[in-house]
Amino acid sequence: MIKTVINLKPIVVDFLPPPNTVEFEILDGLVELNLAHPYSEERAKSLAKDAQAILVWYPMKVTSEVIESLKNCKLIVNASTGFDNIDIRAASEKGILVCNVPDYCSTEVAEHTIALMMALARRIVWFDKRTRKGVWDYRAPFSPILLKGKTLGLIGIGRIGSIVASIAQALGMKVLAYDPYVSSDVTKKLAVELVSLEDVLNHSDFISLHVPLTYETKGMIGKKELEMMKRSSFIINTARAELIDEEALIEALKKNRIAGAALDVISNEQEGSIIKNALFELENVIITPHIAFLSENSEKEARKRGALEIKRFVLGEPLAHIINL
Repeated sequence: MIKTVINLKPIVVDFLPPPNTVEFEILDGLVELNLAHPYSEERAKSLAKDAQAILVWYPMKVTSEVIESLKNCKLIVNASTGFDNIDIRAASEKGILVCNVPDYCSTEVAEHTIALMMALARRIVWFDKRTRKGVWDYRAPFSPILLKGKTLGLIGIGRIGSIVASIAQALGMKVLAYDPYVSSDVTKKLAVELVSLEDVLNHSDFISLHVPLTYETKGMIGKKELEMMKRSSFIINTARAELIDEEALIEALKKNRIAGAALDVISNEQEGSIIKNALFELENVIITPHIAFLSENSEKEARKRGALEIKRFVLGEPLAHIINL
Protein backbone atom coordinates (compact mmCIF):
# COMPACT_ATOMS: atom_id res chain seq x y z
CA MET A 1 0.00 0.00 0.00
CA ILE A 2 1.45 3.37 -1.05
CA LYS A 3 0.61 6.46 0.98
CA THR A 4 1.72 10.07 0.86
CA VAL A 5 2.65 11.29 4.32
CA ILE A 6 2.08 15.04 4.05
CA ASN A 7 -0.09 17.57 5.85
CA LEU A 8 -1.10 19.69 2.87
CA LYS A 9 -2.61 18.62 -0.40
CA PRO A 10 -0.01 16.85 -2.57
CA ILE A 11 1.47 18.99 -5.31
CA VAL A 12 0.87 17.41 -8.70
CA VAL A 13 2.38 18.99 -11.80
CA ASP A 14 0.44 18.28 -14.99
CA PHE A 15 2.45 18.73 -18.20
CA LEU A 16 -0.35 17.58 -20.52
CA PRO A 17 -1.54 20.18 -23.05
CA PRO A 18 -4.85 21.98 -22.54
CA PRO A 19 -7.72 21.51 -22.15
CA ASN A 20 -7.12 19.81 -18.79
CA THR A 21 -10.79 19.34 -17.95
CA VAL A 22 -10.49 15.60 -17.33
CA GLU A 23 -7.63 15.95 -14.84
CA PHE A 24 -9.49 18.66 -12.92
CA GLU A 25 -12.67 16.58 -12.78
CA ILE A 26 -10.80 13.66 -11.22
CA LEU A 27 -8.24 15.44 -9.02
CA ASP A 28 -10.06 18.59 -7.93
CA GLY A 29 -10.06 18.88 -4.14
CA LEU A 30 -7.53 16.08 -3.71
CA VAL A 31 -4.35 17.78 -4.89
CA GLU A 32 -2.83 21.12 -5.72
CA LEU A 33 -2.83 20.70 -9.51
CA ASN A 34 -0.33 22.90 -11.32
CA LEU A 35 -0.56 23.09 -15.11
CA ALA A 36 2.87 23.34 -16.70
CA HIS A 37 2.46 22.84 -20.46
CA PRO A 38 4.53 23.17 -22.65
CA TYR A 39 7.01 20.64 -21.36
CA SER A 40 10.75 21.11 -21.40
CA GLU A 41 13.49 19.70 -19.24
CA GLU A 42 14.24 23.10 -17.75
CA ARG A 43 10.57 23.76 -16.96
CA ALA A 44 10.30 20.32 -15.41
CA LYS A 45 13.32 20.93 -13.19
CA SER A 46 11.92 24.28 -12.09
CA LEU A 47 8.20 23.60 -11.76
CA ALA A 48 8.20 20.00 -10.53
CA LYS A 49 11.07 20.06 -8.06
CA ASP A 50 8.72 20.07 -5.03
CA ALA A 51 5.95 17.93 -6.52
CA GLN A 52 4.87 14.60 -5.05
CA ALA A 53 3.71 13.39 -8.48
CA ILE A 54 3.99 14.49 -12.10
CA LEU A 55 1.87 13.66 -15.12
CA VAL A 56 3.45 13.52 -18.60
CA TRP A 57 2.92 11.74 -21.88
CA TYR A 58 4.96 10.61 -24.85
CA PRO A 59 7.18 12.07 -26.28
CA MET A 60 8.04 14.26 -23.25
CA LYS A 61 11.53 13.18 -22.16
CA VAL A 62 11.90 12.67 -18.42
CA THR A 63 15.65 12.26 -18.32
CA SER A 64 17.92 11.28 -15.46
CA GLU A 65 18.74 14.99 -15.03
CA VAL A 66 15.07 15.85 -14.58
CA ILE A 67 14.59 12.96 -12.17
CA GLU A 68 17.62 13.98 -10.13
CA SER A 69 16.13 17.46 -9.69
CA LEU A 70 12.89 16.11 -8.16
CA LYS A 71 13.09 16.57 -4.39
CA ASN A 72 9.82 15.05 -3.17
CA CYS A 73 8.49 13.09 -6.12
CA LYS A 74 7.21 9.58 -5.46
CA LEU A 75 5.33 8.96 -8.70
CA ILE A 76 5.65 9.70 -12.41
CA VAL A 77 2.62 8.83 -14.50
CA ASN A 78 3.12 8.55 -18.24
CA ALA A 79 -0.31 8.92 -19.85
CA SER A 80 0.81 6.77 -22.76
CA THR A 81 1.22 3.10 -23.58
CA GLY A 82 4.97 3.30 -24.19
CA PHE A 83 7.39 4.46 -21.53
CA ASP A 84 10.75 4.76 -23.31
CA ASN A 85 10.57 8.55 -22.85
CA ILE A 86 11.25 8.09 -19.13
CA ASP A 87 14.57 7.03 -17.62
CA ILE A 88 13.16 4.10 -15.66
CA ARG A 89 16.51 3.15 -14.16
CA ALA A 90 17.11 6.65 -12.77
CA ALA A 91 13.59 6.77 -11.34
CA SER A 92 14.02 3.39 -9.66
CA GLU A 93 17.33 4.41 -8.14
CA LYS A 94 15.66 7.49 -6.66
CA GLY A 95 12.73 5.46 -5.31
CA ILE A 96 10.20 6.96 -7.72
CA LEU A 97 7.46 4.72 -9.05
CA VAL A 98 6.65 4.99 -12.76
CA CYS A 99 3.24 4.08 -14.14
CA ASN A 100 1.84 4.02 -17.67
CA VAL A 101 -1.62 3.47 -19.16
CA PRO A 102 -1.11 0.40 -21.38
CA ASP A 103 -4.76 -0.34 -22.07
CA TYR A 104 -6.28 2.89 -23.36
CA CYS A 105 -5.73 2.67 -27.13
CA SER A 106 -5.19 -1.00 -27.90
CA THR A 107 -8.11 -1.23 -30.30
CA GLU A 108 -7.14 1.98 -32.10
CA VAL A 109 -3.58 0.77 -32.70
CA ALA A 110 -4.80 -2.66 -33.79
CA GLU A 111 -7.27 -1.15 -36.25
CA HIS A 112 -4.61 1.19 -37.62
CA THR A 113 -2.29 -1.79 -38.09
CA ILE A 114 -4.94 -3.65 -40.07
CA ALA A 115 -5.69 -0.50 -42.09
CA LEU A 116 -2.02 -0.19 -43.02
CA MET A 117 -1.86 -3.87 -43.95
CA MET A 118 -4.91 -3.49 -46.19
CA ALA A 119 -3.46 -0.36 -47.78
CA LEU A 120 -0.25 -2.25 -48.55
CA ALA A 121 -2.13 -5.27 -49.90
CA ARG A 122 -4.53 -3.29 -52.08
CA ARG A 123 -1.86 -0.71 -53.11
CA ILE A 124 -4.28 2.01 -52.04
CA VAL A 125 -1.80 4.87 -51.77
CA TRP A 126 -0.10 4.07 -55.10
CA PHE A 127 -3.43 3.92 -56.97
CA ASP A 128 -4.68 7.06 -55.23
CA LYS A 129 -1.64 9.09 -56.23
CA ARG A 130 -1.78 7.90 -59.84
CA THR A 131 -5.52 8.48 -60.15
CA ARG A 132 -5.14 12.04 -58.83
CA LYS A 133 -2.77 12.65 -61.75
CA GLY A 134 -5.66 11.81 -64.08
CA VAL A 135 -4.69 8.23 -64.89
CA TRP A 136 -7.88 6.16 -64.68
CA ASP A 137 -6.47 2.69 -65.24
CA TYR A 138 -6.57 -0.47 -63.14
CA ARG A 139 -3.46 -1.89 -64.77
CA ALA A 140 -0.29 -1.57 -62.74
CA PRO A 141 3.21 -3.07 -62.55
CA PHE A 142 1.89 -5.19 -59.67
CA SER A 143 -1.38 -6.75 -58.61
CA PRO A 144 -3.21 -6.09 -55.35
CA ILE A 145 -2.84 -8.92 -52.86
CA LEU A 146 -5.65 -11.12 -51.53
CA LEU A 147 -5.22 -11.29 -47.75
CA LYS A 148 -7.27 -14.46 -47.36
CA GLY A 149 -4.87 -17.37 -47.09
CA LYS A 150 -1.82 -15.17 -46.40
CA THR A 151 0.27 -15.35 -43.22
CA LEU A 152 0.59 -12.52 -40.73
CA GLY A 153 3.56 -12.68 -38.39
CA LEU A 154 3.27 -10.78 -35.12
CA ILE A 155 6.31 -9.76 -33.10
CA GLY A 156 4.69 -9.37 -29.71
CA ILE A 157 1.22 -10.66 -28.89
CA GLY A 158 0.06 -8.69 -25.88
CA ARG A 159 -3.05 -6.48 -25.76
CA ILE A 160 -2.61 -4.97 -29.22
CA GLY A 161 -1.16 -8.01 -30.94
CA SER A 162 -4.04 -10.18 -29.72
CA ILE A 163 -6.62 -7.83 -31.26
CA VAL A 164 -4.67 -7.66 -34.52
CA ALA A 165 -4.59 -11.47 -34.58
CA SER A 166 -8.36 -11.78 -34.17
CA ILE A 167 -9.09 -9.28 -36.96
CA ALA A 168 -6.58 -10.93 -39.29
CA GLN A 169 -8.13 -14.34 -38.63
CA ALA A 170 -11.55 -12.91 -39.50
CA LEU A 171 -10.01 -11.95 -42.85
CA GLY A 172 -8.98 -15.56 -43.37
CA MET A 173 -5.30 -15.12 -42.55
CA LYS A 174 -3.03 -17.52 -40.71
CA VAL A 175 -1.30 -15.89 -37.74
CA LEU A 176 2.16 -16.68 -36.38
CA ALA A 177 3.58 -14.95 -33.32
CA TYR A 178 6.95 -14.50 -31.65
CA ASP A 179 6.87 -13.43 -28.02
CA PRO A 180 9.31 -14.83 -25.45
CA TYR A 181 7.11 -13.61 -22.60
CA VAL A 182 3.94 -15.42 -23.67
CA SER A 183 3.24 -19.12 -23.19
CA SER A 184 1.90 -21.46 -25.85
CA ASP A 185 -1.23 -21.91 -23.70
CA VAL A 186 -2.09 -18.26 -24.29
CA THR A 187 -1.56 -18.39 -28.05
CA LYS A 188 -3.50 -21.67 -28.35
CA LYS A 189 -6.56 -19.89 -26.95
CA LEU A 190 -6.06 -17.25 -29.65
CA ALA A 191 -5.60 -19.93 -32.34
CA VAL A 192 -2.17 -18.43 -33.03
CA GLU A 193 0.95 -20.49 -33.59
CA LEU A 194 3.81 -19.46 -31.29
CA VAL A 195 7.11 -19.74 -33.17
CA SER A 196 10.65 -18.36 -33.18
CA LEU A 197 11.53 -14.92 -34.52
CA GLU A 198 13.32 -16.60 -37.40
CA ASP A 199 10.17 -18.53 -38.33
CA VAL A 200 8.07 -15.35 -38.25
CA LEU A 201 10.56 -13.65 -40.57
CA ASN A 202 10.91 -16.61 -42.91
CA HIS A 203 7.28 -17.55 -43.34
CA SER A 204 5.16 -14.39 -43.04
CA ASP A 205 3.70 -12.36 -45.88
CA PHE A 206 3.13 -9.44 -43.51
CA ILE A 207 5.06 -8.77 -40.30
CA SER A 208 3.82 -6.38 -37.63
CA LEU A 209 5.65 -5.18 -34.52
CA HIS A 210 3.84 -4.86 -31.19
CA VAL A 211 6.51 -4.70 -28.49
CA PRO A 212 7.69 -1.87 -26.21
CA LEU A 213 11.01 -0.17 -26.82
CA THR A 214 13.49 -1.50 -24.26
CA TYR A 215 17.20 -2.25 -24.13
CA GLU A 216 16.27 -5.74 -25.32
CA THR A 217 14.11 -4.76 -28.29
CA LYS A 218 15.99 -1.73 -29.61
CA GLY A 219 17.20 -2.54 -33.14
CA MET A 220 15.72 -6.04 -33.01
CA ILE A 221 14.98 -5.83 -36.75
CA GLY A 222 18.21 -5.09 -38.57
CA LYS A 223 19.88 -6.04 -41.83
CA LYS A 224 20.17 -9.69 -40.83
CA GLU A 225 16.49 -9.97 -39.91
CA LEU A 226 15.32 -8.10 -43.03
CA GLU A 227 17.29 -10.51 -45.18
CA MET A 228 15.38 -13.39 -43.58
CA MET A 229 12.08 -12.01 -44.87
CA LYS A 230 10.57 -13.13 -48.16
CA ARG A 231 11.08 -10.70 -51.04
CA SER A 232 7.32 -10.53 -51.40
CA SER A 233 6.71 -9.65 -47.74
CA PHE A 234 5.86 -6.37 -46.01
CA ILE A 235 6.72 -4.99 -42.58
CA ILE A 236 4.44 -2.81 -40.45
CA ASN A 237 5.50 -0.79 -37.42
CA THR A 238 2.98 1.04 -35.22
CA ALA A 239 5.11 0.72 -32.06
CA ARG A 240 8.44 2.57 -31.90
CA ALA A 241 10.80 3.51 -34.72
CA GLU A 242 13.89 2.34 -32.87
CA LEU A 243 12.73 -1.27 -33.00
CA ILE A 244 13.93 -1.29 -36.63
CA ASP A 245 17.33 -0.25 -37.95
CA GLU A 246 16.01 2.49 -40.22
CA GLU A 247 19.08 2.64 -42.47
CA ALA A 248 18.92 -1.11 -43.02
CA LEU A 249 15.20 -0.82 -43.78
CA ILE A 250 15.77 1.95 -46.33
CA GLU A 251 18.44 -0.13 -48.04
CA ALA A 252 16.17 -3.20 -48.15
CA LEU A 253 13.32 -1.13 -49.61
CA LYS A 254 15.51 0.56 -52.22
CA LYS A 255 16.89 -2.77 -53.37
CA ASN A 256 13.43 -4.40 -53.29
CA ARG A 257 14.79 -6.90 -50.81
CA ILE A 258 11.32 -6.74 -49.28
CA ALA A 259 8.13 -5.63 -51.01
CA GLY A 260 7.31 -2.66 -48.81
CA ALA A 261 6.66 -1.16 -45.42
CA ALA A 262 3.97 0.76 -43.56
CA LEU A 263 5.19 2.92 -40.69
CA ASP A 264 3.42 5.02 -38.11
CA VAL A 265 6.76 5.89 -36.51
CA ILE A 266 10.09 7.09 -37.91
CA SER A 267 13.43 7.92 -36.33
CA ASN A 268 13.26 11.71 -36.53
CA GLU A 269 9.58 12.29 -35.89
CA GLN A 270 8.89 15.61 -34.18
CA GLU A 271 5.36 16.69 -33.45
CA GLY A 272 4.28 19.85 -35.25
CA SER A 273 7.51 20.18 -37.24
CA ILE A 274 8.46 19.98 -40.90
CA ILE A 275 10.90 17.09 -41.23
CA LYS A 276 12.78 15.27 -43.95
CA ASN A 277 13.48 11.57 -44.14
CA ALA A 278 14.81 9.31 -46.90
CA LEU A 279 11.76 7.08 -46.39
CA PHE A 280 9.56 9.84 -47.85
CA GLU A 281 11.13 9.32 -51.27
CA LEU A 282 10.26 5.63 -51.53
CA GLU A 283 7.09 4.55 -53.34
CA ASN A 284 6.90 1.20 -51.56
CA VAL A 285 6.39 2.84 -48.16
CA ILE A 286 3.27 4.18 -46.45
CA ILE A 287 3.88 6.61 -43.57
CA THR A 288 1.44 8.10 -41.07
CA PRO A 289 2.46 10.68 -38.40
CA HIS A 290 2.29 8.57 -35.23
CA ILE A 291 -1.52 8.54 -35.19
CA ALA A 292 -2.23 4.85 -34.53
CA PHE A 293 -3.33 5.69 -30.97
CA LEU A 294 -5.70 8.42 -32.08
CA SER A 295 -9.49 8.33 -32.10
CA GLU A 296 -12.26 10.72 -31.09
CA ASN A 297 -11.99 9.43 -27.51
CA SER A 298 -8.45 8.14 -27.03
CA GLU A 299 -6.82 11.34 -25.77
CA LYS A 300 -9.55 11.84 -23.19
CA GLU A 301 -9.16 8.21 -22.11
CA ALA A 302 -5.39 8.60 -21.68
CA ARG A 303 -5.88 11.69 -19.51
CA LYS A 304 -8.55 9.93 -17.47
CA ARG A 305 -6.47 6.85 -16.78
CA GLY A 306 -3.38 8.90 -15.96
CA ALA A 307 -5.32 11.09 -13.53
CA LEU A 308 -6.97 8.06 -11.92
CA GLU A 309 -3.54 6.56 -11.26
CA ILE A 310 -2.56 9.73 -9.40
CA LYS A 311 -5.85 9.67 -7.50
CA ARG A 312 -5.13 6.10 -6.35
CA PHE A 313 -1.68 7.23 -5.23
CA VAL A 314 -3.06 10.15 -3.21
CA LEU A 315 -5.72 7.97 -1.57
CA GLY A 316 -3.19 5.28 -0.70
CA GLU A 317 -4.80 2.72 -2.99
CA PRO A 318 -2.89 0.10 -5.01
CA LEU A 319 -1.62 1.46 -8.32
CA ALA A 320 -2.82 -0.23 -11.48
CA HIS A 321 0.18 -0.22 -13.82
CA ILE A 322 3.56 0.09 -12.11
CA ILE A 323 6.44 -0.39 -14.55
CA ASN A 324 9.41 -0.49 -12.18
CA LEU A 325 8.24 -2.62 -9.26
